[in-house]
Amino acid sequence: MTTKHHHPLVTVLMPVYNAEKYVGEAIESILNQTFQDFEFLIINDGSTDNSFAVIQSYKDERIRVLNLEQNVGLVKALNIGLNEIHSEYIVRTDADDISLPNRIETQVNFMQQHKNVGVCGSWFDTKDDAEKKSDGVRYLSSDEEIRLKHLYQIHVSHGTAIIRNSVLKENSIYYSSFFNHAEDYDIFDRIGMVSELANIKQVLYVVRLHDSNVSKTFGHVQKDNSLGVKRRIFKRLGLTDITDAEIAMYQELQHQNYHQLADRQKEVLLLLNRMFNSNGEIAMFNHEFFRNQLSTLWFHYCNSATNSNSWTTYHHASFIANSDLSTAQKVKFRVKSYLR
Repeated sequence: MTTKHHHPLVTVLMPVYNAEKYVGEAIESILNQTFQDFEFLIINDGSTDNSFAVIQSYKDERIRVLNLEQNVGLVKALNIGLNEIHSEYIVRTDADDISLPNRIETQVNFMQQHKNVGVCGSWFDTKDDAEKKSDGVRYLSSDEEIRLKHLYQIHVSHGTAIIRNSVLKENSIYYSSFFNHAEDYDIFDRIGMVSELANIKQVLYVVRLHDSNVSKTFGHVQKDNSLGVKRRIFKRLGLTDITDAEIAMYQELQHQNYHQLADRQKEVLLLLNRMFNSNGEIAMFNHEFFRNQLSTLWFHYCNSATNSNSWTTYHHASFIANSDLSTAQKVKFRVKSYLR
């Protein structure tokens, strides 16, 4: 009689490259999870420091190590991992970060209850090398909110993500080397085209801040490749002729950097009107949701303007409605505009 081999429900995927200072704590945070039905796939990506020795010091039957003799880079290491994984869920973690004890249990329960979700992230806090902790990022949770945010920035943290493996397999989705250092933004956008995205509104992860973080060491590459993802999303929205300057303008608007957009109300309005009208034809977003979002964005921008005709300019938008502002907001806005 043969014994049926047990396939764990979850595979934790962690590439490691020269992380000897942090990788032990990262490993322990996974081994100490309340959820135990997992395989821990660690890929040593040709580390030249003591990382491999630290990894080998952990004797746990759930750990499986792939040791790459030469460094192939994060994207290739991740794809090597994806080809090795047959579990229902893939939990990502970075070698310098920490998963809180209930992280996997919470995310698996969520995915089991939300079958349409292909990727689920979470809120996270941060910690520096002096062990000083700070509030990190509190992402929005719904699919439509996340996809709207993706027009100008990634809105699911890679290290916090749990991924439904069947979505990757059935759609032949892998990480792309064309988007190095923005590979998470790219793959989450593509997963979002065939399934829903979500974030759990709970801190389940701690991101360690240090001088070797990708955003510091490869910031320019990350910025350029992130721009490529933004172009692709805007083109799906129907703005096939979108310029990089317009994408930057929309990003400044979303970040409320209004000083960068002074005296550019006509350009901003033209872009927002184009987005609204194009979505009306393509229906990439729910019509009323998108209208409300653009209306709020436009109101705050106009309300911050220093010119006296901002009240009149506000009403030139095709996407606003009388009900968008309360009576008190209307009075305050008109008086503020008049006093300018």
